[in-house]
Amino acid sequence: MDSDSGPSSWSWCRSLYLSKLCEPTYSTMTLADIALYSFFFLILSWGSKRLPFIPLLCLLLGIIWGFFGSCPDKTTLQFVATIALVFFLFVEGAKLHIPKILHYQSIRLPTIGLLVTLVLGVGLIKFLFPLSLKEAFIVTLPLLALDGKVISPAFSSYLPPRITQMLNVEGSFTTLFAFFILSLIHLSHPFHFFLGVFFPLIAGSVLGYICGLVGKTALECGWAQNDLFRGAFFLIPFAIFSFCELFHSNGFIGVIAAGVTFGHTGRFLCDSLFDLSRRQAPYLFYLLLIFFGIFSLHILSTMMTFTLIFFALAFLFGVRFLAVLISFQKSQFQWKTLGYFTFFSPKGLIPIAAAFLSTEFFSFTNEGLMLSIVLATTLFSLLLHPLFAYPVAMSYAQRIHRYPKAPEHFPTVSLPT
Repeated sequence: MDSDSGPSSWSWCRSLYLSKLCEPTYSTMTLADIALYSFFFLILSWGSKRLPFIPLLCLLLGIIWGFFGSCPDKTTLQFVATIALVFFLFVEGAKLHIPKILHYQSIRLPTIGLLVTLVLGVGLIKFLFPLSLKEAFIVTLPLLALDGKVISPAFSSYLPPRITQMLNVEGSFTTLFAFFILSLIHLSHPFHFFLGVFFPLIAGSVLGYICGLVGKTALECGWAQNDLFRGAFFLIPFAIFSFCELFHSNGFIGVIAAGVTFGHTGRFLCDSLFDLSRRQAPYLFYLLLIFFGIFSLHILSTMMTFTLIFFALAFLFGVRFLAVLISFQKSQFQWKTLGYFTFFSPKGLIPIAAAFLSTEFFSFTNEGLMLSIVLATTLFSLLLHPLFAYPVAMSYAQRIHRYPKAPEHFPTVSLPT
């Protein structure tokens, strides 16, 4: 009797576990969910100075909540992803002060490194998975983007400004590039290409220029009340996104164009926008991480394989190392600096948003496998990078400061982080 009860009990537990993951329930957010997230973020804020790995805690909460609770419905996931994308794409565009970037040669990783990562990533996917060249290309695109919000210790004041500057520029450039190309691939008809690309590029650039010019004039002439005026900057990307979508064009491209134009036209106005992105906006990103933890648990629990794990680790560190090594050929940077750039290649907003919005914009035969590759790579990045960001950054800072005359300490201009 006892010998039979053991296996039957185990099989019952196993079937219960698999049933909760393989057949997840989807529901809209309730007041209980909102209360849980709000108190969780409040507790995080109280201990934020002692918690350098807040993104990891948000991910773990999502994984735990995904097992015991229900997964948010597709509409909720896409809504939160869209809001986060619109705001952060605009901010990343405003950060890119192109004349300074070109003058101080901070574009090795965003150009050479990006191209090497793209080629090696596509090749590795083709070698490991039965995907077409186009499918491999689309899978690799969101994984090109670096997200500095995942690794805040990497921008510590203890580190050489030149190094954090380069990582900052790479994060902004790869984020905009990856989602811009993804938006282009979504378009299939020449007329759709015109309406989906040229119209939002023109409209976004014009509206970004007007908003920057009028905002600067209003502030200089004393027409605007300072606090109310600066607090309304977050409305600009959503207004431009909605305007472009009103004409059935791609609002994300419009937001990218508007961000770059606004950042050059109203440069001194951007401080309030950047301050908002550092203070309130991270909670939107943390909510997205919780949703990602829930979503990835349900998807990867049945599709995770050793091949996926191998690809994720090989792409995050092997491909990244080769890209960094090739990018800094004939440079005078030390090996410890190359190791620093190799480790800090975190994935965040772009692959998460691409995963949540994939069913709306793309349809492929192997879309389940494609989604699993993106989710697995992003999951391992969010597990490893926040956890080791602080010790790696501090260890690098201690070692590089032993060489005060090294090229890493050369002066550079300041750009927002």
